Amino acid sequence: MKFHIRAHGTRLDGGLFKNQRGSLAARDDFGYAWRQVSATVRHEWSAHDLRHYFASTCLLNGLPILAVSRWLGHASITITADTYGHMTPDSMDRAVNVLDGIMGLAA
Repeated sequence: MKFHIRAHGTRLDGGLFKNQRGSLAARDDFGYAWRQVSATVRHEWSAHDLRHYFASTCLLNGLPILAVSRWLGHASITITADTYGHMTPDSMDRAVNVLDGIMGLAA
C-alpha cells in the first residue's frame, strides 16, 4: 500500500480509505469498525491479533522472514526473528539439504 500512496497520494476518488461520513478515515474510525466486526462474528480479535496471524501465516508458508519483517515495519529483522523465528521450523532442514547438495552429499 505504501507504494500506492507514494505513487498516487492519499486520495483516490476523495480518499484512499473513507469513514462512514465520507471523510478520510482516521485511526479512531478503524477502531470503531474493528469493534463492529468483532461483535458481528462474536469473537474478540484485536487488530494486533490480525497482525500476528498475517506474520505467522506468511512464515509458515515459507515466505522470507526479511520480507515479513519489512512488511510489518520492524526496525530490525532481529525483532521479527525473536518474535516469529519458531514459525520457520523447517529452515534448518532446508539449509542442511542445500549444503549437502552443494557438497555432493545429498542422498
